[in-house]
Amino acid sequence: MDIKFPEKVKKIIAVYEKNGYRAYAVGGCVRDCLMGKAPADWDITCSCSPEKTIEIFEFEGIHTIPTGLKHGTVSVLLGGEIFECTTHRVDGSYTDSRRPDFVEFTQRLEDDLSRRDFTVNAMAASPLGGVCDRFGGLDDLENKIIRCVGEPEVRFGEDALRILRALRFATVLDFEIEKETFSAVKKLAHTLENISAERKTSELSKILCSPYAQRGIGLLFDSGVIKYLLPDANILPQNITLLEPAFPLRLATFMWQSGGRDITRLRLSNEEKKTVSALLTKIELADTPEGARRMLSRYGKFSIFACILQGKADLAALVKSEKETGCVTKISQLAVDGNMLSELNIPNKKIGEVLSFLLDEVLKNPSLNTRDTLLQIANKKFNA
Repeated sequence: MDIKFPEKVKKIIAVYEKNGYRAYAVGGCVRDCLMGKAPADWDITCSCSPEKTIEIFEFEGIHTIPTGLKHGTVSVLLGGEIFECTTHRVDGSYTDSRRPDFVEFTQRLEDDLSRRDFTVNAMAASPLGGVCDRFGGLDDLENKIIRCVGEPEVRFGEDALRILRALRFATVLDFEIEKETFSAVKKLAHTLENISAERKTSELSKILCSPYAQRGIGLLFDSGVIKYLLPDANILPQNITLLEPAFPLRLATFMWQSGGRDITRLRLSNEEKKTVSALLTKIELADTPEGARRMLSRYGKFSIFACILQGKADLAALVKSEKETGCVTKISQLAVDGNMLSELNIPNKKIGEVLSFLLDEVLKNPSLNTRDTLLQIANKKFNA
């Protein structure tokens, strides 16, 4: 099965071979190519030590970065792109359910592939040698199966994050999880307590934003993994894939029944946390054009979904209508700004309060949004 290698990847592999070493593209990039997808990045595994990698590439005038020498990784910079090149290795013991305590470098490609998580990720390929598949990855790719390399309980015992990765790959690739692998997922789900909130949030985001998110949610519940992500989520949400694939939106839908009590268990950006919290806050607004404008002011691009989430179909229709008029919903859209208000001798510390007041007035009556009218209102209100 042929793989089309980018010229830069071929050049990197050629540099290794020129110096008497073996090198291969490995992991997800090989899997994606075999599925007819364009890889997001290309990882290289090689028989060369990291120190020697630096030496031979610098000799060729190709800059390198010693990204993780302890684990055998050197980043090669070629034509503005970064390629991670890692020495074949075997992992030592795991004591934290996440990373090996040490690694040992090896000359054997098979040793390196044998430590990887799933068969579809344990394939390597080179321009001259074709695909190297020691663990049945091609068959599992053909049959759409996620299967651990070796014993599933051993793989998951080494790195608990692989449990979430199994569910994520099954979701985004629309694959089935092999029976013994899924049994190990269920048995060792509790070890996810050892994984950081940041890592768990990242995997959950990929599951929820997948075109097959509904299936992924089913796997989270069926496996019992949900208890170690969002223990208060006890109702499986329906039709989540009908929503825009935006993480805050889908997460809010996912957490709606539990009221978002689990939100502190995740590592969200400030913007994500603000959006999810707003979407989970039930507010009482009349089904009127003003109510629709206030929804737009509060929820922005998620306004219609917020209405639907709260069971306000009529208000959602009004939101759509008001949005099409280009109504003012933000302070930045007002016909006046802070500099104009300063000319009215309004103290700087009051400017924000005045602008908020003016926005509230415009939300009630959009026709007020002219420079003269708003300055008149501000002057009357704050300089009376």
